Amino acid sequence: MPYQSDDSEDSIICTNAKVLSARRQGSQEVTAQLTKEVMEMVVAGDLPALEKVKVPLTQLVDVKSQHNAVFFAMLIADAAQCMKVLEYLVGQGLDSGLEDELKQTPLFYAAREGKLKAC
Repeated sequence: MPYQSDDSEDSIICTNAKVLSARRQGSQEVTAQLTKEVMEMVVAGDLPALEKVKVPLTQLVDVKSQHNAVFFAMLIADAAQCMKVLEYLVGQGLDSGLEDELKQTPLFYAAREGKLKAC
């Protein structure tokens, strides 16, 4: 199911509680689902929804690509919203120098896409 903005704080809190419980039990399935949902929020530029996420964003990394939310923020088409989300994510402690499996950083992708303000 693709991400849809939901003003219900309960849905995010409930999902995060499931993730924390699953982590204690060693399950990665729920964590992967939450990571996917959060990354979709990032790509949508939904800053209000991101601010409601209770799990530390630094713990969410896409297992397949090794991208954190900073990589996904580079996909936001609107430059101003991209910068707002990036500032929020870096302020939350996300590493903008994290390398993916190709040894590239989010800043490399930003420069490639012409988002020089992000650099």
